[in-house]
Amino acid sequence: MHFAVPMAGAVLNTINTRLDEKSIAGILCHAQPKMLFIDRNLEHLARESLQLLPHEDFKQNMKVIFIDESKTSSIQGVRLRESHP
Repeated sequence: MHFAVPMAGAVLNTINTRLDEKSIAGILCHAQPKMLFIDRNLEHLARESLQLLPHEDFKQNMKVIFIDESKTSSIQGVRLRESHP
């Protein structure tokens, strides 16, 4: 995602997940993103932050995409060579 967004001509605005919902809502209100990618593990924080946004039309125009990495098929680890003690 860190490469795809700039290649699409967009700006990636990463948000610290340790912030509270008020701080995240403030960042979202200031940035006015068109798309919001949310890790499924942080869904509760995202929903609370989105509820604090003041403009209903702004929220309706924003595309929210949940990412669930637990369902993607990826290699967990690869052994490149045998280690010798």
